[in-house]
Amino acid sequence: LNNLGICYLYLAKYAKALPYAEEAWDIRKQLNDTRSQVTSANVLARIYNGLKRYADAEKLLTSAMVLTDSMESSLQEKIKLYDAFAQTYEGSGQYEKALQAERSRIKYIDSMKVTDMNARFSEMETRYQTLQKEQQITEQQFAINKRNYLLVGIIAILLLGTLLAYNYYKRFKLKKEQQLQAEVMKQQELATKAVMEA
Repeated sequence: LNNLGICYLYLAKYAKALPYAEEAWDIRKQLNDTRSQVTSANVLARIYNGLKRYADAEKLLTSAMVLTDSMESSLQEKIKLYDAFAQTYEGSGQYEKALQAERSRIKYIDSMKVTDMNARFSEMETRYQTLQKEQQITEQQFAINKRNYLLVGIIAILLLGTLLAYNYYKRFKLKKEQQLQAEVMKQQELATKAVMEA
């Protein structure tokens, strides 16, 4: 129903739009749906403005503004209501009030933009912090891998050094044994020669 009222409103057929918008307003009041009531009040007030029923529009917009105070997030609705207020006051010749309503609308638009920018900055800060943490984790993993490779290299060098030292010791021992055997054989030959000469 509200959408039909909106269609006739945009066609500037205010008399045809009025019953649909009023019925939508009544139904939404019965359902106690605050956000929908505010939307319907905005549409109905604009229709009243088209019919030059400015006092009815002002009364309806004022009650809708009270409803927005009970809503959790109502910036969009307040912007639309202040726009309708400005049209109502302008149509009724209350230009000072129309200017004030327009200033309030602009203030809420700015507030909405600030809220949106703060949300974006917060999201960007979260992304930045996440990227920093990921970079820190990557650097830590690189440092750990580097330390592990260094440790493996040191162990390999120690193992290789130990094997070389063992190999050198075995050769040295084998050489000494050969020298000892050569000395023993030399002594035996000398002893055999001495026994043969004697």
